[in-house]
Amino acid sequence: MLVIDASVAVKWLIPETGHEEASRVLEGRDELIAPSIIRLEVNSALVGRARSGTLSPEDARRAIHLWETMLLAGTLRLVAFEELMPLAIESALRASHPLADCLYLAAAIRLDALVLTADVAMCERAPRVHAKARMLGTAGGD
Repeated sequence: MLVIDASVAVKWLIPETGHEEASRVLEGRDELIAPSIIRLEVNSALVGRARSGTLSPEDARRAIHLWETMLLAGTLRLVAFEELMPLAIESALRASHPLADCLYLAAAIRLDALVLTADVAMCERAPRVHAKARMLGTAGGD
């Protein structure tokens, strides 16, 4: 069981550093889980890349369509972020890290699962609240 954060999910959709490692996670046998906020965060990241010019609007639309198709197919089991909020708030305060990121930590804590991220700051701060956090591309992390 792996809790996947948005930084990893985006790498499933566009060819950037870490894409191959993220694809191996997607193709693996672990159950993939995320708080429901991942839908917003991944779409927001793709729109943001189109706005900045690092992704064409057409490529962003294709990636968003693929993402929505993956969600409909149940690629990830989504956990309502509202259920995770009290634990996420406590985690954010203890880890001194953004609340949205701590929703992923809260899911991992609740499920006693590994959280996988491509976010260096999150990986550095996560051990303050949850020992099972790995950076994409590290041993045990892909």
